Amino acid sequence: MKLLAALFLLLSTAAPAEAAYMRVRANDYLAEVQVRTCPSTSCHSLGFARPGTRAWADAMRYSDGYYWYLVEFDNGAGWVRGDLLQFD
Repeated sequence: MKLLAALFLLLSTAAPAEAAYMRVRANDYLAEVQVRTCPSTSCHSLGFARPGTRAWADAMRYSDGYYWYLVEFDNGAGWVRGDLLQFD
């Protein structure tokens, strides 16, 4: 059962083969998503992005149990957890 759950998780969070546009998402539209200096929850926060914000993602790492994407916004760049992004 654990193997099946792990396989589902892997397939449902597969990374893109190439860079792609993404949008920030959150469970609550008023929530803000932290943009970090490196792909880990222990890294410093550079600031926040609001849900719906469009960004360009061109790098991915796996850390802290999440896929993280290096995203470029209009006003800077930083790392965001993959479960808080959706592909455009």
